Amino acid sequence: MSPSSPTILQDRPAAGRRLVAPLLAYANRPDVIVLALPRGGVPVAYEVATALDVRLDLMLVRKLGVPSHEEFAMGAIASGGIQILNQQALRVHPIDQAAFDAVVARETRELLRREVDELVCPIMPEWLMSIGHWYMDFSQTSDAEVMRLLQQAWAKEDSSGQ
Repeated sequence: MSPSSPTILQDRPAAGRRLVAPLLAYANRPDVIVLALPRGGVPVAYEVATALDVRLDLMLVRKLGVPSHEEFAMGAIASGGIQILNQQALRVHPIDQAAFDAVVARETRELLRREVDELVCPIMPEWLMSIGHWYMDFSQTSDAEVMRLLQQAWAKEDSSGQ
């Protein structure tokens, strides 16, 4: 699957709104937390958490950028020993591409399954060059926007007693 008109998203908030319908079963539940990946994931998660009236928090990750082109991710690391690597950036390994992709997908799902109750992916492309290709507007999310959205979400939590 490659990006096409029906799958291209306007921007990050639109992506969040698209996630709401498959997650409606979690609406208004005090045991539900939507985790955002800073910075760009915060506008997405904010829309979901606001629409479902649930808590919003952060899952801290670090992108592993290719040294000569820092914005090109060769992988990511997160707490709990999670490490996700881009097989194309690591092609030097003598492993069949399809087998490598299957192992990475299976192990990534298993790691995430252990850390969350449910993983929802409305679009699961076979080929993913970069997340930005799926958006009409994929401009950078500023620290100020992240702070504003988190303050708004957390203020709602405080007022509702979540």
